[in-house]
Amino acid sequence: MSILLAYFYWHYLERPKDLFLVMSNYVNFWVFFFSVDRVVKSLFAPWKKIEYATEKNTFDIVAWLDVIFSNIFSRTIGFIMRLLLLCVFVIFEVLTMTIGILSITFWILMPIIFGYLLFYIFLKMNV
Repeated sequence: MSILLAYFYWHYLERPKDLFLVMSNYVNFWVFFFSVDRVVKSLFAPWKKIEYATEKNTFDIVAWLDVIFSNIFSRTIGFIMRLLLLCVFVIFEVLTMTIGILSITFWILMPIIFGYLLFYIFLKMNV
């Protein structure tokens, strides 16, 4: 195989595969970094495991309502915080995939851009 064919094989087949592998590694890294599986499983869990309970063997309607609303509030705060974390995760994933796709596209178009720039420079120099 000639060196020119080897270069085109490497540049257009081998290297884009490597770049795609790097991009997929970053995508997998963000999944583990943000612990997406745990966050989704505990989406409605109370914030920092703060739960309230009434005293046993007492029936106080005000205390009972206070516990119910405090637990609902704790779960709401937990839901909002975990939802924000998932939104940040999605932003990082989209940015990673966008940068990866742009990198692969630039890599594929780089010889064409370089050839055009060389042609343009020689045309302007009147050589």
